[in-house]
Amino acid sequence: MLMFIKIVFALVAVSMVAFTNLQSVYAHETEKNGTSAVTMHIEPDDKIVVGKAQTLEFFVNETGFTPEDCKCEVRVKSDTKTIYSAKLNIQDDALVAPVTFPEPEHYTVEFVGLPADGASFDPIFASFHEDLEKPKPAVSTVDIIIYATILVATLSVIVLLFTRNKKN
Repeated sequence: MLMFIKIVFALVAVSMVAFTNLQSVYAHETEKNGTSAVTMHIEPDDKIVVGKAQTLEFFVNETGFTPEDCKCEVRVKSDTKTIYSAKLNIQDDALVAPVTFPEPEHYTVEFVGLPADGASFDPIFASFHEDLEKPKPAVSTVDIIIYATILVATLSVIVLLFTRNKKN
């Protein structure tokens, strides 16, 4: 009997996880181009949030590259226009810039790193594509109805089993 109850609760837990609707856009990716690699990170939490000021961080892996010797900039483009363009600043070995993604749509984040006078690396270009959807609730009304139905059914089975065992 105790084993049956454990199995029922395990099935309920698994079904709740299976029906959960997580809607996050994570942005921590690396773009490789020839001998260079550029990693983009979003602060805070490595997650893009529409309408919230965030920081783009870029980390470059290229022979001869140092952030101090780079004329680096970032451009954020929507499908139709450039919404943001700025020179990147150096902060803790990262190249950073503040940005706000104003609307849920498709964006291209472009990194351009040109060598300053005397620098010994080739120009670096990287593009990152981000599709932002309108925020959705983590749990929809349908999910709540499903969870409630599973919970009521499970409790009914447990009560029925305990009632039947007491009669015997």
